Amino acid sequence: MIRQAKTGIVSPTATGKSREVWLFAIALLASRLVLLILLARLTGGRDFTDDSAIHLSMARNPLEVFCASNEDTAHFPPLLPVFESSLGWVLQQSFPPFYALRLLFIAFELVAFLLTWHSLQAFSRPVERRLLALLWIVMPMTWMTSVVMEQEEMLSAAFSAG
Repeated sequence: MIRQAKTGIVSPTATGKSREVWLFAIALLASRLVLLILLARLTGGRDFTDDSAIHLSMARNPLEVFCASNEDTAHFPPLLPVFESSLGWVLQQSFPPFYALRLLFIAFELVAFLLTWHSLQAFSRPVERRLLALLWIVMPMTWMTSVVMEQEEMLSAAFSAG
């Protein structure tokens, strides 16, 4: 890695691959999968929000928002169903709806995390990045958004970080 001499800040032109980011990404993924299994056991694999059916519908029919055929989807961003269908359709073919949707949002969270880490390399010290990565993993805002309530904010976070 290329570092500035006095500040210790990693240069944005550094090309070395960091094992550290992958360790945090694996920890994030493992923690989310454990939470998903616990949630499935607690709920019996039954969805407890109305958003689940709406998101699954948008993943099956990505043009639904454009066609205005469903009042429940009219308020969502127009490209959300396109992103949801990209991986969501495959997950729906392989997993029950309870798992498919949550795995999709865990994938969105992982992308948001990796893009945020990459953005932080330009202006933060390694110890700061480690602390922020740890906070990301344990903060209720992140795991509630991706695993428990399956909200689209993680996709917005990915765009914000990138």
